[in-house]
Amino acid sequence: MFAPVRDKDKRRQMQMQYLQQTQNIQQEPMPERIDVGEYLDALSQINTRRSKMAGRVNAMRGLTGRSQNFSFGAIAGEQELKQRMGIRDEEIQAEILNRQRAAILRGEINNIDEQMAWYQGSGFDPHFAKEARTAAQSIFDQRFQERGAEIRETTEKRQIRTQEMSEERLKIQIEQERRAAAAASRDKTERNLNALRDKRKNTLVAWGADKWWKLPAAERTEAKKEEIGRELMELSRDENFQGFETIAGERVPKTGRGDLTLVAPVPIDLDEEAVLKSFRDEIKVPAEDEDFVTVPAREYFDKYKEGWNVAADDFDTARDYAAGIDAAIAADPNIAPENKQAVLEKVLKNLESVEKGVGRPTEKTPQAAVVREKRLEDRLFERTENIKSDMANSTRVFNELMDRYSQNNPYLAQMTLGLREAQVFDRMISIMSYGPNPLSMSMVDKFRNDVAAAGDDTATVETHLRWFAEANRIPIRMAEYILDPEEYKKRQF
Repeated sequence: MFAPVRDKDKRRQMQMQYLQQTQNIQQEPMPERIDVGEYLDALSQINTRRSKMAGRVNAMRGLTGRSQNFSFGAIAGEQELKQRMGIRDEEIQAEILNRQRAAILRGEINNIDEQMAWYQGSGFDPHFAKEARTAAQSIFDQRFQERGAEIRETTEKRQIRTQEMSEERLKIQIEQERRAAAAASRDKTERNLNALRDKRKNTLVAWGADKWWKLPAAERTEAKKEEIGRELMELSRDENFQGFETIAGERVPKTGRGDLTLVAPVPIDLDEEAVLKSFRDEIKVPAEDEDFVTVPAREYFDKYKEGWNVAADDFDTARDYAAGIDAAIAADPNIAPENKQAVLEKVLKNLESVEKGVGRPTEKTPQAAVVREKRLEDRLFERTENIKSDMANSTRVFNELMDRYSQNNPYLAQMTLGLREAQVFDRMISIMSYGPNPLSMSMVDKFRNDVAAAGDDTATVETHLRWFAEANRIPIRMAEYILDPEEYKKRQF
């Protein structure tokens, strides 16, 4: 032990020496205070490294057959560091919750499982894990409620839109039904008017013919015929003409409204020229050369009448049956060539008067399609004195059918143009077959024989083609198809 220094001077001297020595010692600066974020980052890095090192140790222990439960335990001095830095648990918890909320908003955490993985991966103190999990679950519940509200709002909007669309479809359906009913009513009215028009026309023609044939033979002059014709035309122009009535044993025209008639007569616009033409045809005396048509036509009618009663029920059978009649008449040497077509037409007309053959498919067809088909028939059946106009009309029908077939038949578009046109030409021939001017097989055979006889003479062949097309009022290309259908189908164009 050191002996105490009793000399005051000596003691003062020693104190001065100590002070001089202590003044030369350099003190280290105090560390700056870190915030909670830096504290958590530091602990997170320490825990991450400790986890990696513990994993490596356990891996080595596993290779040696030892248990893999090594851990570093708590970080030494962690609590002391918090105290010296002045960091409280509430601040650490608030920072963890802020970071967790930011991760949820970024989409890194979407459920509790992801939250637990994120928390453990961040290396935070397990002491705050329960509070962090509760806060995350609260955010998830709030989001679920918000999505539920959005789903309900979307569902309500969809239901409202569905109801509006149903009401719109109902309005459209009602409008379509109304238009269809109006169109059906117009069609029915038009049919009734046409039927009434035909009835009054036939009544007029029958009255004029009856008046003509009741005259003595000496009074049946051209002047008297014109007089009756003028009466018929005047009655045709009279919109109030309703028919005839018998007064004092004589049939007289009935016009206007009677005293007891409450409803005005339906005005009908009759075709004066058609009435006059029908009247003249009705009273026409057959010429001598017509016997060469009437007599053989009656014989063929009697011969084929029984078979026609069966064949007329089917379109294809009726067409084949008519072709057989045509062939028989063409081969009959007792009928002059110029009369064969007239005999055939008269035979078919007489057979049609017994039972009209099926001209179109009998299955139910939409009204619009029937009207469109009827218009095509009328245009193909129409004949005027202008041959070029009739041929142009047939060409327009061909183009219309070609467009319609191409739109409704996807397989037709894959065919060559020759095959597509052949389909349309066959349809036109089929329509013409049950009209007033069908293609005559004898004329077709003559046409083919003439072209074959012409050989390589192009001018003569073109002349025959033009003659056949003009005679039947058909396009030149249709005549080329009829000349050799199989060869025409091979064309590529």
